[in-house]
Amino acid sequence: MCIRDRFKSVENIRDASEEELAQTCNSQPAIMAMSLLCFETAKKNGISFDAAAGHSLGEYAAMTATGMLSLEDGFRVIKARAAAMDKAGRETQGAMYAIMKMTPEEIETVCEEVSGYVVPVNYNSPVQTVIAGEKEAADKAAEVFAQKGARAVPLKVSAAFHSKLM
Repeated sequence: MCIRDRFKSVENIRDASEEELAQTCNSQPAIMAMSLLCFETAKKNGISFDAAAGHSLGEYAAMTATGMLSLEDGFRVIKARAAAMDKAGRETQGAMYAIMKMTPEEIETVCEEVSGYVVPVNYNSPVQTVIAGEKEAADKAAEVFAQKGARAVPLKVSAAFHSKLM
């Protein structure tokens, strides 16, 4: 159940379980709210900005922070996005892992060699790439990465974001 269906005020979100907060329909509005709270805190502390940018969900926070979207419209869009992604996540069995200590090229090769669908989806740095795909394929790829000396950290998400499963 989405928190918005259970709670009537934002203050009560602290009563949510980790499992509830991990649900896409809950995590996305919560992350958006936290991003905007941090932005407002920075402004109140004299930190100015000339531009804003974000990745994925962060793009919406950036659009809201700059006034491209009103606060109300920003959350309206996030609610719709989160509901659609939550639905897609429930219809597929996906997983994501952060892979460290391997080059993007090595990660691409392992993903291509694993049976099933798993692909690099976020090239976060030269030494950290996130993979996403079918749970079984992602789990198998994580095993291969570990055997090769890489660190594969499962992400606590409910779906294979940034992949065709979305």
